[in-house]
Amino acid sequence: PEKPGRFSPSNTFWLGHDMMWTVDVLLRGASKKDIQHGLRCCLSHLRAVGLGDSVQYNSIRQYLDEVTSKSEGDLDRDTRLSFAQRTYNVLLEVGKKAKEYQTGIHSV
Repeated sequence: PEKPGRFSPSNTFWLGHDMMWTVDVLLRGASKKDIQHGLRCCLSHLRAVGLGDSVQYNSIRQYLDEVTSKSEGDLDRDTRLSFAQRTYNVLLEVGKKAKEYQTGIHSV
């Protein structure tokens, strides 16, 4: 397959890192500001790896819009769990895409 622009190991690492960080802050009850920060970082890294017009980018963009529209009080445990699961699912999709473009990756 054609390699997306800049789908480099470092950009891929930071995308995965920030997606996992965002899942973590969602599950640990962090502030709305921290959640928004994490989602914005994910969007930036998705653009950096060439996925700025992807389904995954649009999903994270939608999550950011949803979080932004909620009050801090609306971000209860169930809502946070839903966002965390949805973000993690996007991470899994991105991981599959990244694996297609990385050479030397061996499955165990």
